[in-house]
Amino acid sequence: MVATVMPFRGAGNFRFEDSRVAKFCGTAFAPSKTGGVVADDSKLFMSTDELRKYLATLSRPRTERTQGQDLARRFFKAFEKRISDYEGSDLQRIATSNTQRTQFYASSLLPRVAADLGMVHGKEEFKVDHVAARFGRNGYAIPSIYVESENSFSGATHEIRKLCSLNSPLRVLITFTQKPFTPEPAAGAYLQLREWQAIIREHHEGNEDFRGTVAVIVARVEKERRLTFTACAFHKTGDLAWPLSVLVERVLD
Repeated sequence: MVATVMPFRGAGNFRFEDSRVAKFCGTAFAPSKTGGVVADDSKLFMSTDELRKYLATLSRPRTERTQGQDLARRFFKAFEKRISDYEGSDLQRIATSNTQRTQFYASSLLPRVAADLGMVHGKEEFKVDHVAARFGRNGYAIPSIYVESENSFSGATHEIRKLCSLNSPLRVLITFTQKPFTPEPAAGAYLQLREWQAIIREHHEGNEDFRGTVAVIVARVEKERRLTFTACAFHKTGDLAWPLSVLVERVLD
């Protein structure tokens, strides 16, 4: 199979249909023949270095990298690391009950994630479940990340609206579902994400000062006792800043 490398670079406005590119086996890469999707298979890239050099010659649309986007990347990385550090028996608390799941996030997971980010963890400040903050010069905690934990995926619209009403570089919704969670247009999860995306976009359109990044992390326990966390993040405009992708998977003991 030959994959065409298009003669331009994207602006980063991902769709839910997009995903992180996996490592291909048995796939060759070649430049576009005439600027379209047809590959020029007479000019196959013979090495990763050769492909990188070609990509470096392509222009990329100028995009603004925000503090919220950077925080989302770091938050996802810290979240993945901490989930990977737990024993499977510890992660049972996520699957056991709503109460156990909430307590696990509050007492164990999110304090560690905040610490990895060089922040202090708080909870229920101004009726928000969790806060990661830095102290200002006058000793007040300045929130950088607000986190809402909602046990019902289908009932989390209120939490998204709440997060959109807050001012911080990053706001995160962590929720849970037992239903299949895939990005196909017909799937319920896809439609729910579209609704949340529309809410974020509406806030941007109605408030010229609306800013920051809104991220969503969805936990799901499958029949074979596999715990999966899937994540995405939105620009202030509602466009995707981080495409929907699996953050981390663990097998429960």
